[in-house]
Amino acid sequence: EPLKKEWKAWKKFKGKDIGLGWNPIKRTVDASNDWWESRLNVVPEAQRFRTLGIDPEFEGKFDQMFMGIVATVIKHGHLLQVHSVVNILRMLTTTCLKRMKKKMR
Repeated sequence: EPLKKEWKAWKKFKGKDIGLGWNPIKRTVDASNDWWESRLNVVPEAQRFRTLGIDPEFEGKFDQMFMGIVATVIKHGHLLQVHSVVNILRMLTTTCLKRMKKKMR
């Protein structure tokens, strides 16, 4: 599963660091060069995250998918329990496509 492999690398890369900034324009972790260098010394394969990371909004959804947690979502004002990874992936894809279409208008 390439997506799960990417998520695992991201989690290992970020480690226990909390409160990191996120640059929505670059779509990367907004941190000092010293932080980047220290993290890349620990996880060299994460070099690709310097130019493109996992958006914090989607990181939480991936956590739910890959950690076996039942996701609670609100869709059209209704609270739903999503038990299937397939359903979560479908919802993520739909959400991403809708946002992309809005941005293209």
